[in-house]
Amino acid sequence: MVRQRKLQDLIEIGKIDELPRSSEGIVESLKVAFEYFGNKEAIIALINEPEYWVLSDLRVIPDTLWEQHNIDMLQYTFEEVFQLGSLNQETGALTIEGREVAVVYYRTGYNP
Repeated sequence: MVRQRKLQDLIEIGKIDELPRSSEGIVESLKVAFEYFGNKEAIIALINEPEYWVLSDLRVIPDTLWEQHNIDMLQYTFEEVFQLGSLNQETGALTIEGREVAVVYYRTGYNP
């Protein structure tokens, strides 16, 4: 996945103050859950609809996780998880594109 806008770019163009502060709590929560999982090579999977991938609040979270904590968050749709993912039959671990998933952050799929 290609990052569309880096946190550093927002700082350089003076847009960092426009980002929602609620993202800070989400980033901290995801970081703690990731660390608890205990596999530094794993990823956090952000499950979303493709048309929402460019929203600034959805970009700042993965960028902050990467730039401040070296944690990779990749965005997928449910269809991509179905096509690219697999479950380990012994451990129940989810892998997507060969990378173990430590945390799944849902931004879709919770409405009827």
